[in-house]
Amino acid sequence: MKKLFKNFLMLTAVGAMAFLYSCSEEDEPTAAAPSISVSAALADGTVLADGGSVITGNDISVTVTATTPGGFNVIRATAGGATTEVTRNDLQLDAGATSGTAVLTVETPEEQVGSTIDWTFTIVDDLNQTGETTFSYTVAEVPSPDANTGMNTLYGQLNAQGGSFYDLMNDAVYGYAATRDEQTANVDFAFFYGSTSGYAIAALADESLQTAFEAADIPIDGIFDAGEFNETLFKALEATAEDFDGVVSEADLTNLFGEVAADATVANNLEVGSVFGFSLDGEKRQGLSGLMKVTETGGDSGASRTISFEIKYTSPVQ
Repeated sequence: MKKLFKNFLMLTAVGAMAFLYSCSEEDEPTAAAPSISVSAALADGTVLADGGSVITGNDISVTVTATTPGGFNVIRATAGGATTEVTRNDLQLDAGATSGTAVLTVETPEEQVGSTIDWTFTIVDDLNQTGETTFSYTVAEVPSPDANTGMNTLYGQLNAQGGSFYDLMNDAVYGYAATRDEQTANVDFAFFYGSTSGYAIAALADESLQTAFEAADIPIDGIFDAGEFNETLFKALEATAEDFDGVVSEADLTNLFGEVAADATVANNLEVGSVFGFSLDGEKRQGLSGLMKVTETGGDSGASRTISFEIKYTSPVQ
């Protein structure tokens, strides 16, 4: 404040001298008031319009251009009670400069998410005349990535066309023989049909799945005694096929899944349009979780049974 006041006194003194001199000379016209304009862009060059939105974590490059017929003095940028100044000396401009451009870098920290930031930019010339403009933007949260998607069909046990066991990590379907011999550790869930379970998707550790194999006279040695099961868990949902179809992002998926953890080893009595949640083994299978929607069921007995599905799931936990 003292410095500003001294400048004001100096200008006043100069003004007095000019007044005395004017007694013998014609008055010279006062220089036009200064004007100021602002433009902004993100680091990648994307233009940020006044009133636009910027994702938190991005820096904004603000270009302030001033026209100063009365001589460039200082630009002041004010927001949230804080002020930044850029002087003629900062810009290495000569006294009396009639224009100047300053580039400011503005950060958008996470705590500003949802806030509208209002900036006021003021140019002051050497005659203490001012020009002013404003610029505003809203800080948005980092958008959720798109959910991963997939679809497949599983077949009844010992079906010659395809397998009953699904490996989500590799989007692979395994038949009984491959699972028994070498793929048990890669199976995330399996399809079976039971007298009380109906069309069902289950973890290998599920007892009803093992019972269904035994009832079908299929040897279970090499699969269910492997001791390397992935601990897939399932969650019943009150979601519809339309709800599933509306899931685009991982945030959408998480919102539909809800906060209650998956805790079942099987999803029973599935039909076309059924939607349920699943969580893969957190330690072995990178913590993937997602939703499954049944799109088709078929067959009337044993190996002829089929179930087709779509899935939407999160990215692996890093």
